[in-house]
Parts: sequence; structure tokens; C-alpha cells
Amino acid sequence: MREPTSLASLSATIWETLETHYGVDAAAVFASAGIDKNTLKERTGRIPMSAVHQLWDEAIRVSGDPHIGHVVGRSIRPGSAYALGLAWLASDTLARGLERQTRYFSVLTTFFNMVYEPGDKESRVGIEARGPGQVLLPTSADVALTMTVRFCRLAGRDEFAPLRVCFESELDDPTTLARYRSYFRCPVNFGTGENALYLDTAALNEPLVAADDTLIAENEKLLDRYLREMEAGDFSNKVRQALAQSLPSGRVTEEDVAQRLNRSVSSLQRHLRAEGTGYREILERTRERLAREYLGSGQHPIAEVAYLLGYADQSTFTRAFKRWTGMSPGAYVSEAG
Repeated sequence: MREPTSLASLSATIWETLETHYGVDAAAVFASAGIDKNTLKERTGRIPMSAVHQLWDEAIRVSGDPHIGHVVGRSIRPGSAYALGLAWLASDTLARGLERQTRYFSVLTTFFNMVYEPGDKESRVGIEARGPGQVLLPTSADVALTMTVRFCRLAGRDEFAPLRVCFESELDDPTTLARYRSYFRCPVNFGTGENALYLDTAALNEPLVAADDTLIAENEKLLDRYLREMEAGDFSNKVRQALAQSLPSGRVTEEDVAQRLNRSVSSLQRHLRAEGTGYREILERTRERLAREYLGSGQHPIAEVAYLLGYADQSTFTRAFKRWTGMSPGAYVSEAG
């Protein structure tokens, strides 16, 4: 199963918030989570869930604010949400914008789901874990619900306010509660067992003056194509196949494989990030898998296996194999035999 990912450009807002709102070194925070700043500049780049969780843990630690997600959500720009942000703002009603956000929510993140439930008098927007046993971070709910209200206001309803907001997490700090109520401009309840916005249905269906069907169509094409590429999930396999064919020649750099797949290096990196992996990881795992197969078959001398895996010499292969398995290739052959 592929690791869930989130859109890298959203994390750029975390960087900005850390520096401007809390006055801390964002570069150090991102480095501790293993996230390259250049990744944040790629409109379609993605970051795996494990790295994002580390990022939030460190951001909370250095800021001293367990509710930093709310501050980040208040600052997210439509452009940080790839084509979804522009399509959202071009919607003819807030209801359509929420429908669009729900439909394309996986573009933003595959950590959790957003649900939109229209009603006669009030409608509900909920944030939910993707499956049994999965944990929804309070920070994720903070960002998602705060960002949703921000987009409603940016779409042309500066005075927009929910009927009420519910958070699953507990909160007993009056100062922080006042901060939430000031932003949402409605009752905000914690410890409710759900993460949700309750909204006035009539207000959601009022027409917006900035509606633009052409802009929506253009951006939804981008979103649909992006989702197809994400859902296909076969790019990693294509890289593995290309490596298996290229390894004996020793041409196994990212540039070599990208050329073989008729891609640029940046495109190759972007697609692999979308699947929660990277080139070096795939190269290592492909070599390890093939090494086990070759040695286990008993048909290839160790020196030949080193050549088939693209190593310059047998000693380099031996060091790599010990790193993977904890034993030498010779010991592995003996044990397999």
C-alpha cells in the first residue's frame, strides 16, 4: 500500500507561518523532517505522510503552539492549492465551491477525507479519517476547517461565518478558544466527537459575482489529469522496469532513467513523490530484490551478480548486500543452498 501524501505547496505556508508569525528558523524545522525547500516550489510535488507528521511535531515544539494548524489555515493562499484554489474562487456559489473542494480533496491530501452534506436549512462539511484505525491529527482538522472558511470568504463573502464549528480534540484554554471564536465568528465547540463546519444552506447558494465557467473548466482539466496520474500509481513500477533493463549497462543515474522513460528529471522526481517514494529508494530496493533472486537461483557467480546490478566491482556490491541483509553474498548463497 502506498504511503499517503499531501501537496507540497501547502507546506510552504507552514514555512512562512513559522518565520513570520512565530519568528523561528523554518529551514531547520523542515530539515529535521527531511523536507527539501525546493520541493515546496513545485506546484504538483508531494510529501509523504511520515515526513509531514514529523514536520508538524517539530513545528509545534519550536512554536510552542499546539494549535499552529489554525494559524496556517488562516494563511493558505488559493495558489497553494494547485488548480483547486482557482477553480474554487471561480465557482458560482459557495455550495459549488465546497462540492469542488470535496471532489478534488485528494489533490490536497490523501491523509484523510472531506465530506460535504447539503441540507435543507443547514449543511455540513466534515473531516474524517480515511479508514478504521487511522488517526486524524488535530492539526489536520485545524488546517482543513480553517482553510475552508478562508476560501469561502475569499470567494466573495467577506462576512461569511459558519453557524457553528465542532472539533474532536479537547480544549480548556480560554485564550485559545477566544482566538478560534474571533476567527470563525460563531460558536466553536471542542470535545464533540467530530471535526465539522455547520453552514447556512441559503447562504451557500447565493450567487457569487466572480463566477467564471471558463476558468473552472481549464483548472478542472488540470485537476482531473493530476488525479488520474495519482490514481494510476504505476510510475514506480515503470522506473523499476527501466532499472532492471538498465542495470547491467551501469547507466542507472536519474538522468539515464528519466531519458529512458522520455521524462525530464524533475518530472520523474515529481511523479515518484506523488507515490510517496524517491529514485534512490527504488534503486536500492530493486537492486536488493534482484540480488536475492540472482544469488538464490544458484545460477550466477557473485562477480556476475555485481555486474548485472550495475556495480563497478564486487567489493562495492558486497558492502551494499551486507547493508541490506546483514550478511555477505557468500553467506547468503550458503544459507540458501
